[in-house]
This record gives sequence, structure tokens and C-alpha cells, in this order.
Amino acid sequence: MQSFNERRRLSKIDKDRHRLSKTQSGNERRKLSKNDKGKRRLSNKKQSERQLQAQIKLEAERLRQVQIKQQQEAERQRQAQLKQQEQERQRQVLLKQQEAERQRQAQIKQEQERQLKAEAERLRQVQLKQQEAERQRQIKQQEVDRQRQIKQREAERQRQIKQEAERQRQLQQQIKQEQERKLQQQNHRRARKT
Repeated sequence: MQSFNERRRLSKIDKDRHRLSKTQSGNERRKLSKNDKGKRRLSNKKQSERQLQAQIKLEAERLRQVQIKQQQEAERQRQAQLKQQEQERQRQVLLKQQEAERQRQAQIKQEQERQLKAEAERLRQVQLKQQEAERQRQIKQQEVDRQRQIKQREAERQRQIKQEAERQRQLQQQIKQEQERKLQQQNHRRARKT
């Protein structure tokens, strides 16, 4: 996760350490021949070494802080990804719930439509039965009326026959009575002549 600049700084620190090591070896050789000058130079080198060590520590601390920031950024990104994944999971759950509710409502609607159709068919069958019953009733009533009319006509015919028979009987009775009267008159005349 280290950048190119950070790797270059680490390489520079290693070179400085190597150069410091070589400088210390040279100082020790010089100290054998030039004690006083060597002491002064050694003091200067120690000071330079302390400064270099301080720079190394600062650079190491800076790199540590950079690494901490990188770790924090990585953790932040990981948390953001986890949050995004959780949001997506919740969205999928919500979508499934919405789809389940939609299917449930569709089933309810289908069941209601089926019941309405069944009720409409039942009412249609009831109406057909009522219409058929009314038709049969009318047929029966028409037959009853026809039979009654036939009986009425037959009764009227029989009444007329009886009236005609009575008229014929009365007519025959009148003829008979007239004949008897004429016969009595003839007998009465004969009796007077004798």
C-alpha cells in the first residue's frame, strides 16, 4: 500500500545509514593518526548522526502516520462497502416483500373475480329456472283454460241439445193435444148426427 515516493524515502534512509557507517569507519582510522582533529571531527559526526537519527525517527513516524491513515481509509472504505451491501440486502428484502404483497393482492383479486363469476352464474341459473318454471306454469294455465273452454262449450252444446229436445217434446205434445182435440170434435159431431 506504500506509494512510490515512500519507497524512495525508505531507500534514501538506507543509503544514509550506509554512508554513516562508512563515515564512522573512516573516523576511526583517522583517529589513530590525528587524535585532536579526529576528536573534533568525531564530535561533528556524532552531531550529524544524532541529526540523521532524528530525521530517521521523524520519517519513520511520518510513515507510521501515513500507514495509519491508509489503514483508516481502508477501514472506512470497508465499512462503506459493508453499509452499501447492507442497503442492497435491505432493498432486495423490500423488493421481495413488495413482490409477495403484489402476488397476494393478485390472488385476492383473482379469488374475488372467481367468486363474482360464480355468483353471477348461480344467479343466471336461478333466473333460468324461474323463467322455465314460469313458462311451464303458463303452459299449464293455458291448458287449464283450454280444457275449461272445452267444457264450457260442451256444456253449452248439451244445454242447447236439451233445449231443442224440450222444444221438440213440447211441439209433439202440442201436436198430440191438437190431434186429440180434433178427434174429440169429430167424435162429438158424429154423436150429434146420430
